[in-house]
Amino acid sequence: MISIVIPVYEMKGLGVSFLRRGLDSINKQVLDSQYPVEIIVSDHSKDTQIADFIQTYLSRFPIRHCLNSAGHGNISQNVNFGITQAQYPYIKILFQDDLLVETCYLQTIADIIREQAPDCIFTSATHTTNTVEFTGDMVPRNNEFLLFGQNTVSDPSVLTIRKSILEEIPFDENVKLLMDCEFYYHLFKYYPSFYLAKDIRIAIGVWSGQTQGDLTTSHTVAEIAYLLTKYPNDGLREKVVSYCAFLADKDTALAKALRKII
Repeated sequence: MISIVIPVYEMKGLGVSFLRRGLDSINKQVLDSQYPVEIIVSDHSKDTQIADFIQTYLSRFPIRHCLNSAGHGNISQNVNFGITQAQYPYIKILFQDDLLVETCYLQTIADIIREQAPDCIFTSATHTTNTVEFTGDMVPRNNEFLLFGQNTVSDPSVLTIRKSILEEIPFDENVKLLMDCEFYYHLFKYYPSFYLAKDIRIAIGVWSGQTQGDLTTSHTVAEIAYLLTKYPNDGLREKVVSYCAFLADKDTALAKALRKII
């Protein structure tokens, strides 16, 4: 029924520890045995630490380690590759530094699939530094500036979706900072209805080495410029003007930089 796709890499030496806590959160799930689940670990690592760890990890669910030697460092490519390895019709994405909070998470998702068979399911999100304390709960919602990085949905770990949709609209491998926002924009454009399971949460791991910390205003501007060309008929230039006004008292540097590309 559900393939859990976990894109992984070295994570500056923390890859195994983060993967372990995510797998532990899956192992703690209370799930009826009638619902088959597999775990796909899509591995961008250049060393064997994660591969060696998986060989010894005791999991309740089948784990397949899939070495991905292409596109190292491109999270979209790694997610897309993991999806191609999955055998079940629904994909549950779980980023390496994230985890499932409630032990009924998978059971709730499985019941929704059985009873509603939606195209996609969003759950709520929270944040943690230690897997014990959780702060900043959020319920996914769309907004007019989502494509530009105003992310009111959270990262893709909140998502369970039909594999067929991900095959039709994969994550865009040309964007890094906005990979999740661009995907949601594309998803809502073609699949506007979804099931919101707001009572269960994923926890986003908060740590100093997260990708966003390595990216600058110039990265954001470059990716938005690319998206203007990707969606030429969506009136995005006018929306960027409105976005700049929205940013006026929030991020003047970004607003100034964006005005130069419109």
